[in-house]
Amino acid sequence: MQKISILYKIILLTALVFHAEAETYYVNQADGLDTNSGLSLENPWKSIARVNSHIFNPGDNILFHRGQKWRETLVPPTSGTELNPVYFGAYGEGVNPVILRTDRFSDWKLVQTDNSKSKIWEGRIPKLRNSWGIIIDGQRLPVHKQYDKVKLSSLNDRYFYSPLNKNVFYLRNDTGNPGIAEIGARKAAIIVENKHHVVIENIDAFGPGGRATSGGSTGYMNVMIIGNSSYITLKNMTVSHGNSIGVSAKSDTTNIKYLNLISHDNASTGIYMNSQNGLIKDCRSFNNGIVASDSGDRGGIGSFKGSNINIENNIVHSNGPINGNADYEISIVGTGRVSIQRNFIYDCRQGCLQIAEGGDDSIISYNIISGYGTAMGKMTSIGKLSGIRIGGGTSGSKNIQILNNIIHNGHQSSTSREAGIFITNFDNSGLSITNNIFSDNINKHVYIQGKDISKFSFSHNLYQSNEIPFGWHNKDIYSLTGWRNKLRLDANSIAADPAFINKSGVYNQATDFMLKPMSPAIRKGNQDKIMNTDYFGNVIDTSNPHNIGVDQTIH
Repeated sequence: MQKISILYKIILLTALVFHAEAETYYVNQADGLDTNSGLSLENPWKSIARVNSHIFNPGDNILFHRGQKWRETLVPPTSGTELNPVYFGAYGEGVNPVILRTDRFSDWKLVQTDNSKSKIWEGRIPKLRNSWGIIIDGQRLPVHKQYDKVKLSSLNDRYFYSPLNKNVFYLRNDTGNPGIAEIGARKAAIIVENKHHVVIENIDAFGPGGRATSGGSTGYMNVMIIGNSSYITLKNMTVSHGNSIGVSAKSDTTNIKYLNLISHDNASTGIYMNSQNGLIKDCRSFNNGIVASDSGDRGGIGSFKGSNINIENNIVHSNGPINGNADYEISIVGTGRVSIQRNFIYDCRQGCLQIAEGGDDSIISYNIISGYGTAMGKMTSIGKLSGIRIGGGTSGSKNIQILNNIIHNGHQSSTSREAGIFITNFDNSGLSITNNIFSDNINKHVYIQGKDISKFSFSHNLYQSNEIPFGWHNKDIYSLTGWRNKLRLDANSIAADPAFINKSGVYNQATDFMLKPMSPAIRKGNQDKIMNTDYFGNVIDTSNPHNIGVDQTIH
């Protein structure tokens, strides 16, 4: 009996150490069958529902055929391990497979007209209630919320309306029959819930959603990571045309990575990361929150109550309305430490970057900020149209380091309180502003709203103009010399033209901000040791004084 017991333990331990050999499953919407094994190109599955119902082993690969579309929701059913994540990807040639939250529709019925000028069209899709949006010819149209109880006669042209809990939707389209449309139908394209060690790559998510049971207002994110999920990676994906946030990880999640995501034309912020320990790298977020009925933050990249998040090498631009109030291109609120490095942030209709209500000990370095404060209308708070704002909401942000950034082309008047860097009236002690270039701004270089500056450190910055004022505690200071004398800040800073290369002639690409060989910014910076490489990947020479700005090329 003892020998049998020992043998049994050996067999059990072996089973625990060596899991089943990883399999590769294929999903082909055109030629697959859910009764197939899914384990070969010749016997693929057809539906995402089949994928969602299968129990996978760590290391398994689930591949969707490129160039095909699924009108379902992907919900990974099992977790992987650290060494063997469950992988969802693509195979074959062509564009990424796409998961659509929409149903295709074209059977419109004209139900109301006003002297052939105002035309209201009605549509129905079986079992679909409470759609959150419509797309026609690749454009997401404005939407009345489900609870608005809109009179059809009051619909504006090209506005969509799905009444609460009704199996019907309406579109005013005065030019005639709307034709083929994509109608929001499903909660989300991808939902990762309570899963661990999952990778999703080369699978796109598209369209506004809907809910088939009870009503809602703006709906859900296009891609959602929720619950106790950890070590989830999304990479090489496009997430677009959603009716809310493009992609989001909730605050209960940990160790989330977004790599090379493109998020555009969603109704609110393109990329949100509220997780604990996260990475947003090589992503692009643009044209979110620009439709007339869009609501929410409507920024590019956001984090709320996350912590230890790295935001690196991203391109963020053109988010939010031109005339209206929205959020910053990158907005960090109520978080722990965040690192924001080597991002190109431009065409900022509001401000470009903020850290507020926390984010203590964060670093903002080697970012290019160009073109900010172009939005019209009344803003919700002072400093909203600045290049960088530190502090805000209900509290300040302590020990923030702002190093080697370029802050360029601010559009607000120099008489306003908007600035290249705006520092709020909260406790922002420990702030360090070093090696930054302020160039071609109309607004103030720096504005400090509070009176106490005893714990601030400014040095080795370059201000292109000595005529644009600084601001401190409701006072304008009209020269760098006056700024130094009044505040005893900004030692070793200079007023000069930085002499950018500007190859494009209009500053629309990052390489425009490289320095000419005779630039006065070369070797005039403080010798910080925060970064190993500059914006362009050049190794930083730590044996000599640094350049001011993002370019550390040795000329």
